[in-house]
Amino acid sequence: MIDAFGYEPKTHVAGVCEVVRTEMITPHLRRITLYGAALTGLERYWRPELLIRLYFPPKGHNDPPEPFITPEGELEFKTTPETEVSPFSAFSEDPLVRAFTARRYRPETLELDIDFALHDVSGLAGDWAKGAKIGDRLGVVEFALPAGHRPAVAHKADVYLLFADEAAIPSAQTNIEAFASGAKVIVFFEVANKLEEQTIDTKADLTVTWLHNENANPGDNLLLQAIKGRDWPDGNVFAWACGEMKKVAELRRFFMERGLQKESFKCQAYWRRGKTEVQRMARMTELGLAAVEADPDAFQAVFEEIGMNIEDPSLFGGPDPVENVEQEVVETSPNQSVVTYDVWNISMKTPFGKQKATLYLNFNGNTFTGKMEANNGTGGISDGVMNDNKWKWTTTVKMPRAMTIEFSAEVDGSSMSGKAKIANLGLFGNVPFTGKRI
Repeated sequence: MIDAFGYEPKTHVAGVCEVVRTEMITPHLRRITLYGAALTGLERYWRPELLIRLYFPPKGHNDPPEPFITPEGELEFKTTPETEVSPFSAFSEDPLVRAFTARRYRPETLELDIDFALHDVSGLAGDWAKGAKIGDRLGVVEFALPAGHRPAVAHKADVYLLFADEAAIPSAQTNIEAFASGAKVIVFFEVANKLEEQTIDTKADLTVTWLHNENANPGDNLLLQAIKGRDWPDGNVFAWACGEMKKVAELRRFFMERGLQKESFKCQAYWRRGKTEVQRMARMTELGLAAVEADPDAFQAVFEEIGMNIEDPSLFGGPDPVENVEQEVVETSPNQSVVTYDVWNISMKTPFGKQKATLYLNFNGNTFTGKMEANNGTGGISDGVMNDNKWKWTTTVKMPRAMTIEFSAEVDGSSMSGKAKIANLGLFGNVPFTGKRI
């Protein structure tokens, strides 16, 4: 298992896997076992709470997006028009992607277990899991988290308090199974009824309380009620709470009221009652980017404490540029020359989903300036240089926060493709983009 304290924030494993086995663990929990050579070496990076991005086939199709890692170590995809996704799909609203905790991995057989909670409400992953059969295929990517994202077992404490609903139980179990002999662990699991309870295997000194919600009101927080109804443990406590957003937020406030400092608890929203995953991610955007704008150093805290899906659909998006625009003419005085622009539509696969913008380029020899327009405003283009078919330039945007973006592209006639680096948001590395001259 990888050192839980020194996790490297990098994707190492990506590919397509097949379903080789399914098992109903409880009436509403189905374990699906995936096999694939792409999983080779995953044991070197195994850790509790290891997340896997699963890429599903679109409805009516059998083939999912096919992820792979380039020789340069970047995540890319073989796709069709129906399966196009973003390399940053953990942060975007790609409709074919969901993140799951890796329940168990067996390197000797290259088998990966994923536990799916089967809800009554229709959804991408749940619908697929209900009908999954041997031979079905999924894209699989090891989730690259920031180095600060540590599992519960990586923290030093006298007592560990874990709180989880059905969606977060697999993540909690990977921690519980990793605790050393004698570690005092107190766990509260919320499930529908007694039939949803599971056997927990661990060396720890474990106390488990199963809370049944089948007769509770939807807004009742049984997890919070359970800890409030008992004495707070003595000694140094580390608290871990994952699951539905509102319940996790209430637990977080309770931990702070008990005097726990940031380093002594971890709270993470996995889902939000009454909202789709895309709607939940939109709220993560609103909270996350507001914190970043106020304090750039807060980004990491927001990423870990509120949730991992942070996206901003308005960053470069908006209405498509007007068609059939060949050039823009700027009004001038009689003593000024007319400025004409080379106009390009570009599409970027950003951490915030696919975003579009329009470039207006003004050339002077092998250099150029201009502007980039999107719904959030216009940014100037500077440092533009052409070296044969290789172009480079820099632009800035002011909303939702100030960002400098460095572009590099290869141009082939009226097409271009390349990478854009968000210089002052380095967590996301290089963003791929394509462009067409109009």
